[in-house]
Amino acid sequence: MRHHGTTCFALILTLFVILAGSMLTSSGALGQPTNTTLVIGGVDSVNAIFDENKLNDALAKYIRPSPGQSLNDKIDAIENSGKSFLKGLGGMHTQAFLAAARGKVRENGKFNKGVHVQINMSGQLIKSEYSFTMENGCPNPPEKCGTLNKLVAITSIEIKKINVQTGAELPPAKHIEFRFELKSKSKGARVIHRNAGPSDELFGGVIPFNGAMVSRVYSLGLTQKLYVGAGELEIVEVKLRGWQTPPTNTPPAWSTIAPLPSTYPLTQVQTDDCVDMLFVGSPPTSLGANADPLYCLGRCTSPLIVNTGL
Repeated sequence: MRHHGTTCFALILTLFVILAGSMLTSSGALGQPTNTTLVIGGVDSVNAIFDENKLNDALAKYIRPSPGQSLNDKIDAIENSGKSFLKGLGGMHTQAFLAAARGKVRENGKFNKGVHVQINMSGQLIKSEYSFTMENGCPNPPEKCGTLNKLVAITSIEIKKINVQTGAELPPAKHIEFRFELKSKSKGARVIHRNAGPSDELFGGVIPFNGAMVSRVYSLGLTQKLYVGAGELEIVEVKLRGWQTPPTNTPPAWSTIAPLPSTYPLTQVQTDDCVDMLFVGSPPTSLGANADPLYCLGRCTSPLIVNTGL
């Protein structure tokens, strides 16, 4: 079965309005930062924000707009909806997209053609914080399964405004970073083998692959996927930090969101949240010196909202 999907809230949006973010550097136990793309219902968020019609289409994938609503009204309606795309893994991506979308709206609620809003994203696994165990007695034989004991992923988001006429950046740039510690339930991680032929359902159709993604999978020799979703994913801890440049290029210390279980939206794992990791061969028990896997984090049902290296 194919799933389509993705994922906002007051505190994070406040951080976006006040603050700003950059890419992490890698060292030792950190994986290399990977430039990623935020996809909203199949639409690249950069293209969505650049064009008024595409922005309206992307917003409509969250909530069907009412006649006569301004862009600000539409964004407000999404923020105040309390729906699942505001929560869990997909929630951070919704936060980023809506904050950037606000940058394209004038005070009168109309689309601002004079300003281009640029979203830069990177994703990073902390390699020393990954642990996986292959299991026997899986729920869907002959499919293999395992337990994702621990996965720590950092998503870095930078939002800049650019003057369309001059090309000059309009400071400050806003930065925010999310640090999610995740795990699966026992035997909750599926190990999915690549299908024989190029297909948009390359790994069983859990997340749809377009032609460019299929080509990249084959060129890199990726043959197996570790997938956690459908209620098997658990959020152990969420940390965040935000800042703006200027005045500083130095990230502040991490702030831990209230201890779990928590009512804070981003700590509430949703049944449509998912983690995808692609490997050459079987998923390893640890990453160590292995090459960084390609991975996706986000919401895997409609609207599809994922941060993906593919």
